[in-house]
Amino acid sequence: MEKNVFLTKTGLSAIAGFAVLMFGLFGIDMAEEEMEKALTAIAGVITAVGVIYGRIKADKKATLKKPGGGSAGALLLALMLIPALAGGCAVKDMKPYEQASSVSYELMGVYLKAHDTYLEIYNEASPGLKEALAKDVAPYYNTTKSVLIELGDLSQAWRLTQEKPGEWDALLQKAQEMVPRLASKLNAVLKEYSNG
Repeated sequence: MEKNVFLTKTGLSAIAGFAVLMFGLFGIDMAEEEMEKALTAIAGVITAVGVIYGRIKADKKATLKKPGGGSAGALLLALMLIPALAGGCAVKDMKPYEQASSVSYELMGVYLKAHDTYLEIYNEASPGLKEALAKDVAPYYNTTKSVLIELGDLSQAWRLTQEKPGEWDALLQKAQEMVPRLASKLNAVLKEYSNG
């Protein structure tokens, strides 16, 4: 039995990712450049993880055909984007140390979602794939988690002292580089294992 590609997890994740990019093109204002980078990274990871997870979990062939039954897909997409839009608007009025806490929290949230996806795949994997995931993906996830915990600690120190920690910028940049790679690390192993 075939199902509409726009109603699959993969399709909805791709549409959500595209919508986030479109908002950037139309000038949705971010308070600071680092916040914009963090939100872009978060959107990229969520989209990539959603697409990978959707394809792995799919049990029916997806087809491109005109959606029927009204605007349920549009409503679902709008509901998914409301928190992202509301969050972006709220950050604009925050103090820098509050923005730091928000960025740290959001990056950890993305990590946790990616880690949940990793665990679901790992738990259903064959012994050979489990070995590859444990060897090639788990160490990167653990390192990313350590960086994010340190970033969270720094954001809390900034909040308490209201003075920006000297190592904040470097650690934030490292976290922003690592988080988007979570999905690509997982995808690389899955692709290599399926081809091998």
